[in-house]
Amino acid sequence: MLHPFIIAVIPTNKRADVLSRALTSVEQQTMRPNLTLLIIEDDNDIPNIELNYPVKIIVNKRKRSLSGAVNQALEEIVKLGHERELDPVFTWIALLDDDDWWDLRYIEKCVCVIDSNSQQIVTGLIRYDMDNQTGMKLPIPENLGKESFLAKNPNIQGSNLFLRMDAFVEVCGFDESLLSCTDRDICIRLFDRGHHEWVRIDEHLVHHDASLSGRISDVGSYRKKMGLLKFAEKYRSIMTEEIWGEFVHISLTRFKIDLRGMKDLNP
Repeated sequence: MLHPFIIAVIPTNKRADVLSRALTSVEQQTMRPNLTLLIIEDDNDIPNIELNYPVKIIVNKRKRSLSGAVNQALEEIVKLGHERELDPVFTWIALLDDDDWWDLRYIEKCVCVIDSNSQQIVTGLIRYDMDNQTGMKLPIPENLGKESFLAKNPNIQGSNLFLRMDAFVEVCGFDESLLSCTDRDICIRLFDRGHHEWVRIDEHLVHHDASLSGRISDVGSYRKKMGLLKFAEKYRSIMTEEIWGEFVHISLTRFKIDLRGMKDLNP
């Protein structure tokens, strides 16, 4: 099997203070990505950070959002694939949020389990927030299918999303109409193809910083509310009553967003 070509994608928006930690974690990988793409929102947003490895900076010309930035990177990767004759089956995309960071063995560990069938590698998250300042290891899913993402997120999100390029392209990247729930959405569409193979690594190799304010998933935030509403409109028809009830319950208890009045979405 050919050695995979690894591309790290880091979307950022004027957060140089936390971005330096993310970039340092890429630099310190025991197996560095072949290419690192840093997606910024405008030409004036180029971070003043000294690096000892090459990073290609791309300005997001799509929707000014995380999804738009990721899709801008995907466009660049497809273009690069044609220029360098990269095989999409041997090209992998590793996303990293600018406020998170990877264990120094993350890329190496993921590459070691890649086989001819795998299209996604899943490792564990360590979450940091005000109640868990030293980090809390989140459960790593044992089984996955599109139903796994309907009611809640089984701990697969931006920074531990490690996908084969052809799968990423086949589902057309992120849904830019969603203001949140984008990771769940893309995973539903990946598994909905019916031939999505994934590999589980039983190690927590991704550090997820949930302590900062202004995050998409902040309790009661506008972006979270609108994302949940759009997600409900998109997937209510394939939710069982049990899954719908769990979805509504989690939205209310975890995010303080009440969806109980959405009677018109009942299938």
